[in-house]
Amino acid sequence: MLLPAEVVVICQAMWEQFGHLMRTSDESQKRVWCQMLAAQLVFVFPAGRWGVKRAGSGRPQSKDTIARNASAGLECWDLFIVGATANPTPNFAHADYHFIPEQIFMPVEAQNHLVARPTPPPLDEEFVAALDRILEGLAGIKEGAEQLRDYLLERG
Repeated sequence: MLLPAEVVVICQAMWEQFGHLMRTSDESQKRVWCQMLAAQLVFVFPAGRWGVKRAGSGRPQSKDTIARNASAGLECWDLFIVGATANPTPNFAHADYHFIPEQIFMPVEAQNHLVARPTPPPLDEEFVAALDRILEGLAGIKEGAEQLRDYLLERG
């Protein structure tokens, strides 16, 4: 069973933005990427039952898979060709599927990691001049507050 096309699109977007977490020999970073991907899938598809998995009690989370807690049992997709290396090859559109009801599903909280980051407006001279006027006004307020404080302290 292939991953649904809309899931493949999210996998690719996560790879493009956070792939550096997989391009390492540090397995903990690879696990973080898989958790982030699963959290993104839960965010986009709340009823999808997405998460990560581990092979058994006391075993660590898988470092290159995502899982779904289906009604029939645990489903898993191996997302990379040689995912254990420091330079894995994404295989999202053809990820290997496994039905593994004996393994343990690990749920994740929904989180939108792919939120668009706003682009700041270009700074022009008029905008900078307006900011300068605001700062001058704030400086005058600060000076007045300090004078009031000093006056009140002198009065005791």
